[in-house]
Amino acid sequence: MAIWTATLKCSGNNQEDTVRILFTSDLHGMIWLYDSLVDLSEQCRPDLIILGGDLLPRLDKHGNLLDAQRHFAITVFPSYCLKMHDINPDVDIGVILGNDDCQMVTRESEDLHRTGLIRLVDNSAWKTRHSWQVIGTSLVPETPFHLKDFERRDCEADPVRYPSVQAMYSSDQGIGILSSSAWF
Repeated sequence: MAIWTATLKCSGNNQEDTVRILFTSDLHGMIWLYDSLVDLSEQCRPDLIILGGDLLPRLDKHGNLLDAQRHFAITVFPSYCLKMHDINPDVDIGVILGNDDCQMVTRESEDLHRTGLIRLVDNSAWKTRHSWQVIGTSLVPETPFHLKDFERRDCEADPVRYPSVQAMYSSDQGIGILSSSAWF
């Protein structure tokens, strides 16, 4: 986890505005890391929290990725977001899903986005309560990891660099296998 404090000048006037930003990623559904995030949020009282991907667990005790991520996204993740809002009701929480997060779980994130608990930052711009603009994407270049939901090659003609990886994607039917020719 990292904390940045930035001094920004507001456009159109000469006022300075200090912004406290807490950024973290790769929590992978580990409760102790989410507990640390809440503790750090309480210590530094950020104005903006950006959760930069790989937020959900990899598997449940039965080895089911989608079930583990759905359960976490519906029950555990919102409770931690509520804790951070209890600490600072004006905090904005931006969420960027990562390459280890199943795209099928995006629905749960969209539900939280609609309630205003989080802001899903996905190929769009978002204006915070303090009128700062946050822009982000969940897409990443090709990786040697199995899940390819948020991976995109720059061009369809680009060669697949990791042909030995069993590429997978999430769907309503579960986890499917993706051929390397369709993986872009």
